Amino acid sequence: MKANSDGDKIMKVNTSWPKNLLFSCIALVLFASVLEAGASVLWMIRRPLYGSDTLMHDPILHHKWVPNAFWMDHNPKIPFAMYTNAQSWPQKGDIAFAKPAGVFRIFFLGDSNVQGVVRSEERMVSLVQEKLKAKKSILQYQVVNTGTCSYSILPYYMLIKHKIAPYFSPDLVVICVDMTDVPNDYEYRNSVAEFDAEGFPVRFKDSPEGRKVVLTPFSSRLQTFPEALLDFAKSSSKFVFFMDYYMKYWRNKASVSLGPSTFHDYVKGPANWMALQYTPEIESNIAYSMRVLGKAIDILHEHKVKVLVIGVPHYPQFTGEWSAKPHKILETTARLHGADFFNLYEALKPEVLGASRADAYYWAIDPSHFNQKGQALWAKYLLAYFDTHNILP
Repeated sequence: MKANSDGDKIMKVNTSWPKNLLFSCIALVLFASVLEAGASVLWMIRRPLYGSDTLMHDPILHHKWVPNAFWMDHNPKIPFAMYTNAQSWPQKGDIAFAKPAGVFRIFFLGDSNVQGVVRSEERMVSLVQEKLKAKKSILQYQVVNTGTCSYSILPYYMLIKHKIAPYFSPDLVVICVDMTDVPNDYEYRNSVAEFDAEGFPVRFKDSPEGRKVVLTPFSSRLQTFPEALLDFAKSSSKFVFFMDYYMKYWRNKASVSLGPSTFHDYVKGPANWMALQYTPEIESNIAYSMRVLGKAIDILHEHKVKVLVIGVPHYPQFTGEWSAKPHKILETTARLHGADFFNLYEALKPEVLGASRADAYYWAIDPSHFNQKGQALWAKYLLAYFDTHNILP
């Protein structure tokens, strides 16, 4: 009897596992459904934007910020709010086509350094705006920030030709050329840009080879299969979206410092104009970008617009690890086309080298972007240049 009893118990154990598995599957599906429902409610309350979700393709500019949006950016280890207006520019308030009487309109063009990876009120452009508001003048100064991450000279040219010059009546355009711009131009030229008979860009394709282009701080690249798979999962599940969002948030909060040598890996190559020695290919790519910059200046002059060119320096240029030659090249191009040039590298050099810490004016995790003090220093010297060179009326 005992043997039979034990056998019965064994039979019961062996035959119950399908029910247990079914119960576990049902429980798992219910649990996942609850998580997905909660994520969907949170999505309806406020959808967080992050990374590529904050950008959209544009055939004229390659990409632009999602318009009329708000999100929190955690990349520099301090959260800051990003607002965009109807023109997809990183500021509150839309810019009307018609310029009001008595207004002197200033446009700042640039990449993420002009956008400012700091709080809105701490950006160079915002600080300039506040100082000019307090300036005693019969004119009202309107300062517009068009800074967009991973922009370069090709998108500046397109923005000037197709939007700013013909429609917004600018009085002064400040073109802030970042040290990543020539490498970025090279990437765009060899992946998504299309050109006219003279070699100037006319449009940007969405992506080459039917694959999505991923923007990095220094260039663009094709999306990998794991990234495409994650994008599909995020588009299919709100819960997966939020998981990815918060994992990136905490990873950025815990990110380690990166030295200049690490970041140099991103910009070395056939268009690295910060190289200590130029190859013929580097010189050719620099010449192309300067030709497009010169054409952009000429277009603005045709519309009777004053132009100021600024080179935005990276920290390793001050230490000599990277070349400072790009600033001289930009000055030559600006002068050749009748534009003013402000040598920000030379203006900042004494204070940057005199600082006790390498991250006094740049982010410790990123020697290519100004922190709050760096943005303020930039605004200080730019305003001084405005005064000493009679840039503003």
